[in-house]
Amino acid sequence: MQSPHRRKRKHDRPQSPLLTKRLDSRPAAPSTTSERSQSLVAITPEIAPRQNDTSRTDDDVRPGSYLGRAEYVSGTVPIDEEDATRYSSGRSSGLADEDKRYLSDLRVFELPPRSLYDSLIASFMQHCYPWMPIVESSELRATETFQPSLLLLHSVFVAASRVSLAPNAVASGDVFYRKAKALYHLGHEAAPMNVVRSICLLLWFNNSGPEHISLDASSFWLHMGVALAHQLGLHREPSPKQTDAKLRRRLWWTLFIRDCQIATSHGRPRTINPEDSNVRPLKLDDFSVPNDDASLFLAFSEICSTLTDLTESLVRGTLGWTKQISIETRLHSFIRDLPDSLRICDKQTGHVLPYNFKSRQLNVMFFTAIMLLHRPTTPGAIPSAAALLASSFSAGIFEDFLARGELGFLAPVFNFHLMTAAYAQLACFKYPLLWLKAECELEIVNKCLVEMAKRYPTAVGAQRVIRAVFRTVSAQKRHEGLIHITTDLEQMKYFELLGPDLCSKWSLVRPSAQNTIPGAQLPLQRRTAIGHLTVDTSLESPNPFPRDNLHMQLGAQPTPSDELSFGDSLLADIGVHDSYFATNGAFTAVGNWMLGDCTADVDWMNGGLEA
Repeated sequence: MQSPHRRKRKHDRPQSPLLTKRLDSRPAAPSTTSERSQSLVAITPEIAPRQNDTSRTDDDVRPGSYLGRAEYVSGTVPIDEEDATRYSSGRSSGLADEDKRYLSDLRVFELPPRSLYDSLIASFMQHCYPWMPIVESSELRATETFQPSLLLLHSVFVAASRVSLAPNAVASGDVFYRKAKALYHLGHEAAPMNVVRSICLLLWFNNSGPEHISLDASSFWLHMGVALAHQLGLHREPSPKQTDAKLRRRLWWTLFIRDCQIATSHGRPRTINPEDSNVRPLKLDDFSVPNDDASLFLAFSEICSTLTDLTESLVRGTLGWTKQISIETRLHSFIRDLPDSLRICDKQTGHVLPYNFKSRQLNVMFFTAIMLLHRPTTPGAIPSAAALLASSFSAGIFEDFLARGELGFLAPVFNFHLMTAAYAQLACFKYPLLWLKAECELEIVNKCLVEMAKRYPTAVGAQRVIRAVFRTVSAQKRHEGLIHITTDLEQMKYFELLGPDLCSKWSLVRPSAQNTIPGAQLPLQRRTAIGHLTVDTSLESPNPFPRDNLHMQLGAQPTPSDELSFGDSLLADIGVHDSYFATNGAFTAVGNWMLGDCTADVDWMNGGLEA
C-alpha cells in the first residue's frame, strides 16, 4: 500500500492547549447494583484513563483530526492547519441526563459474572485475537489503578460470543451488542482509538446478511470505522516518536483486511483506496509478541490483499493478461514463502502435517483465490485442473472443521469460501465421472453451511445461491463420453508443495503425458509469449501426483437414483430457513457476483432463489 510518491509530513506536531479538549468528562451515574441480579458485577460509569492505561495515548487525550488539504491547496503560502483548529468543536462535555438513564436502563455498567467474563476473554484471545491483534488481554482486566474501556470491553464480549460454544455466551451476544451500540452512538468513549478498535470488534457480530439493507451490517460498521480512522490519520505512516505507532499500524491493517474481506464476499467496492495510504506493511516487531500468531497475521494480510485485487478486477471486468500473471505470481510466492508453521503439508514429502486450526483457515483463503482465478466462465465448460484441486482441498479442510466441531469458531467470511468451493464443484455436474467425486464434497460444503447458518444469516444466503446454481446446471445436457482435463504447468505450481491427503480429486489431475478420463492422451499446455496456449505432449515435469489408474479411481457411471442425492439434501436443508429470505426488492446474495454468464437464466431479482 506504499504510495509511489511519498510526501513528507509532520506527524508529531506539538498540540496547543487551545487546540483541543478532552472529548468527554463522564459524570458518574448512580450505581444500580443493589437492584440487579447478584450474578452481575457492577462498575461505575466513570471509565477514566489511569496512569498505566497503555490503551490511551497522548493523541487520545488531545485528539487532533488529520487534514491533508495543505498538500494540494497551500501553493506558495503554507496553510496552518494547527491554527485552523482554534475554535470550539461544539461538542458537549458530558452525557445528558436522559442518555445516562438510557444507559442505566440497558445495564451497560454491569459486567457478566466471573465465569462468563473469563470464558469470553479466553474465547476472544484464542479465536479472535490472532485475526484481529488490536486488543491486549491486559486491557480487559481491572486493577487498583486501571479500569478497562467500557465500550472496548463490551465489544470484545460481542466478538467472543460469536466464537464461543457456551450456550449462555451465544445467547448473551445480542445483549452485549445492544450495550456496545448504545455506548458508541451516545459518545460515551473518550478515546477515539478505542472507538475504532471497538468498531472492528463489532464486525464479528454480523447478524444481518448482505441480502438485506441494515444499519447493523458489517459493511455499515466498517464505513464508520474507516471514516474515523481517516480523521485520526491512521492511513498515514506514524512517526517513530508516537508511543502507539505499532498499534496504529496494526489497527490500520486490521481495517484494511476487513475491508478486503467484505468487498470480496459481497462484490462491492472497497472503502479504503490503497493508493491513499503510505502505512508500511507490518513486520514481526510491530506485534507485542513476535510469535506464530504474528506470522499468521502477516500472511493473512497478504492473501486477503491478493484475493481482493483479484475479485475487484473480476467485478470490474479488468482482469487482463498482465493482471492475471501478476495475481498468479503473488499466489505462487505466497505458498512458496509460507512459514512451516502455517503450512498444511510437508513441503518435502507432501504428507499432511499435524492439525493446526489457524493455518488451515489461512490456506482456505489461498484455495479460494485459485478457484476464482481459474473458474469456468462459460456454461458447460470443463473445469480447470487448478479449480478442481483447489475446491477439493477446500472441502477436505472444511470436512476436518466439521468433524472436530470447530465451525463455530470461524468468522462469517468463511460462508463465502464455502460458497466458492461449492460453485467450483457444481461445474462438474455435466460430467458424471467428475460428479462422483464432486457430489461427496458438495455434501460436506452443504453440511458446513447448515452449521454456519445457526450463527450467521449469510450462510443461508449462500445455500440459496448454491441451490439456484444447482437448478441451472442440472438442466444442462450431460456429457457421457470421454473428457480431457487440460493441465497448465503454471497452474500445477500452486500444488507442488502439497500432497493428496486432503484432496480427494488429487488422482484426477496430474501433469503427465499419459492422463485421460479414461484412457486417452492428455496434452500438457504452456503459454506462449503473447499469452496463448500451445499444446506440447513432450513436456514433462517432476510429477508429485500418484499414478494410480484413473478409471479404477472413478468407478462406474452414477445411477439416476444417485445423481440428485446432493440436490435433495440441499433443498431439504434450505427449506428450514426459507422465512429468513421472504423479502421483496433487490437480492444481492453473498458472492453471487462470481456466477457471471454461467447462470444467466437465473432470475435473481424476481424470485429466482425462491423455493
